[in-house]
Amino acid sequence: MDPQLTFFQRHFTKPISPDPEKIHHPDNRRFSFLSRGAFLVGAAMVLLLLGIIAAAVAVTFDNKHQTDDPTGDMIHTDPRSPIRLALLENFPDPTLVLKDGTYYAFATNNAAGIIDRPKNFTERELGVSNVQIATSKDFINWTLLDFERDPLPKVGEWVTHGVTKGKIQIPKSQVWAPGIIKRDTDNKYVMYYSANKHAEDNKTESARVPVKGRHPPPHCIGAAVSETDDPAGPYTPAPDLLACHLD
Repeated sequence: MDPQLTFFQRHFTKPISPDPEKIHHPDNRRFSFLSRGAFLVGAAMVLLLLGIIAAAVAVTFDNKHQTDDPTGDMIHTDPRSPIRLALLENFPDPTLVLKDGTYYAFATNNAAGIIDRPKNFTERELGVSNVQIATSKDFINWTLLDFERDPLPKVGEWVTHGVTKGKIQIPKSQVWAPGIIKRDTDNKYVMYYSANKHAEDNKTESARVPVKGRHPPPHCIGAAVSETDDPAGPYTPAPDLLACHLD
């Protein structure tokens, strides 16, 4: 009586010799990639791999469409969340003003902190505005206005003049952290802002902190007043600064 073949021998091997008397003998069997078992396992592995790839593609596609952002950043904007995406932009140090049902948000220059990112070399509006502005009617949907609506198109005489050199040219003033209050005497708005103070002997160079070692140009505080009672401006800057730790 011939020995019985094991499960592995039956499904994953083929006979070495075609002799009918030896075809089912264990000693006459050898593993073969052409066996039925090897073929089924290979097919299962291919299907599993395709399933993993399909799942990865589906997750990536879903993440890219969590928002209307064309860059596909993975930002979740569930409308039920108490914290939601307002602007997918570099919009630092924002301050808010509400007038006649419209919210106005003002922010630092949009090149702050990201000037050296390679993708910015093609950004036409990077760093152009001294102050950014966005508006909303419902505090949920916001519209970022372009650089032509810069509420502070000019800065005080004390601020560093000119633009930086390099692939991206931005104002040397580097206006940061605007703050807005309403003036009750005439209903105009006052904007306080920080910016680079120019050197005493050169308006195109920033003042320096008199300490050893490297130190970024110091920011001092200036003010500007809106030309009308519209918080969006434009604002006319006061020529002199208000406060500076260098003085």
